[in-house]
Amino acid sequence: MALRAGQLRHRLELQRATAGITSGTGKPTETWAALDVVWASVEAIAGSERYAELQRQGVVTHVIKIRYWSGLTSKDRAVERPTPTSTEKTYRFHAILDAKGRRAEMEIHAEEQHA
Repeated sequence: MALRAGQLRHRLELQRATAGITSGTGKPTETWAALDVVWASVEAIAGSERYAELQRQGVVTHVIKIRYWSGLTSKDRAVERPTPTSTEKTYRFHAILDAKGRRAEMEIHAEEQHA
């Protein structure tokens, strides 16, 4: 079944890391540049599914579904801005799948990062 608009309740900013050098120290820094803002479905993985994911990929805690976005990689991330009922959340991507192989929707396996 296709990804329906009603399922896309989360507003995420897709971001890509950009390398820079701090003035004075010369140490490389990592900053994040916005790629796009998209509507998404974000679901936490249930305990038994999470255990299976830990065996395969590490610490995948959420599955994010978005409409197809060309060029997205596992080095990117998504940030969900705070709303009156939630706090800001950052999701680091582990795997990005073309859900049905038709370039219509993507399934992203991600880890919620805590500050």
